[in-house]
Amino acid sequence: MLTVCQKHTNCLRDLSVALSKSVVLLQDEETESDRLTAEKEMKEAMEKEAEVQRLKEECVLLKRRKREMQLQTLKYTHYREFLERVLKLTKVRKDQLYQRETQVQEHMEQQKKAFQILKDQHNLLWLQKNNHLSQLQTNLEKARSKALIWERQWNQIQETAAKKTLELGQITYATLNLFEMAGGVIGVSGLYIHDTEKQLEAVGHPEGSGVRQPE
Repeated sequence: MLTVCQKHTNCLRDLSVALSKSVVLLQDEETESDRLTAEKEMKEAMEKEAEVQRLKEECVLLKRRKREMQLQTLKYTHYREFLERVLKLTKVRKDQLYQRETQVQEHMEQQKKAFQILKDQHNLLWLQKNNHLSQLQTNLEKARSKALIWERQWNQIQETAAKKTLELGQITYATLNLFEMAGGVIGVSGLYIHDTEKQLEAVGHPEGSGVRQPE
């Protein structure tokens, strides 16, 4: 009986310690890892959002520049027509005017290409941002699901530990009653009230153990 109770007590103590350490360790590692991952991805999403905002502002500037160029082009068009009429009369500097017109046209083409490149980059970054936000939402849902699982497991562990503690208390109480029924003394002149192992030993070997022998 002593061996069985002692093994049961040791098993309960080891189980409680091991479960407590395992749960704390796993919760800390899993929660910290998920939190760091979520923070990193949210930071990247905010950076992408800032980049998108910057590109939007650049697009606004380019559109404004485009309108200015269109006005300039209109101005140059009128100017060209005027010069053509003048050249028909004076026949001077025709080649220079043609070169100037070519330069203006090339400049406009370059502006169009630059605007298209920025527009494509803006669309790409916007798509990446949406994909990133979708992934963050998925990761958040997974983290919440894991948290619920760990919470349920922790509640089960607590319930199991409470049951084991109750069983241990019942064993301790039963041992104390058995010790006192056998004539054992508790207190200063006897055994410590919570020393279950010595109480069991005294019940099993009453001689010289503090248990009074029947006269």
